Amino acid sequence: VSKDEVIRTNYSMICPLPVAGLDLAHAVAGGSTLEVEVAMNGLDFVGGSPPVLIRYTSATEVTLVDPVNVSALGSMPLTVKGANLGADIKYCIFGEDERTLEVPISALSSERELVCTTPHWEIYPPGASTERVLVRVAADGVGNARPSLAYVTFVAYPETLGVEPTEGPVEGGT
Repeated sequence: VSKDEVIRTNYSMICPLPVAGLDLAHAVAGGSTLEVEVAMNGLDFVGGSPPVLIRYTSATEVTLVDPVNVSALGSMPLTVKGANLGADIKYCIFGEDERTLEVPISALSSERELVCTTPHWEIYPPGASTERVLVRVAADGVGNARPSLAYVTFVAYPETLGVEPTEGPVEGGT
């Protein structure tokens, strides 16, 4: 690879690391930076020039939300609880696949709790009164949403279909 082909931009990659053989004794809560070395034969490891660094951080874990039932109209505060909810988390992600909405977090209370505002949610299938939706968090959008065990249930709001009788006496006052 020529010097012109070296990638000079920082990239983030989320992947599991093998714990065996990885010395994390000096890792800190916010993460640690380690130098990557490569060996073609499995024995003669050589570092890069400049060094290639990998930043190790504990995995973000979302375990529950409060409240678990919210109006499908949205605009309600939702507390997301878990572990390692660091300052890099910027979004709550509601849903999966093609039915996904991204909402900026409102507040990061601690490494274990953040708050976001629920979006307006169209319940599927049409006519259903509730829908259980996965809630995840992400630093930079839907494509890098962290795994989650937390679900919120959106509850349909009442809809007036008609009023009967349509005519009648008028009484009363203000």
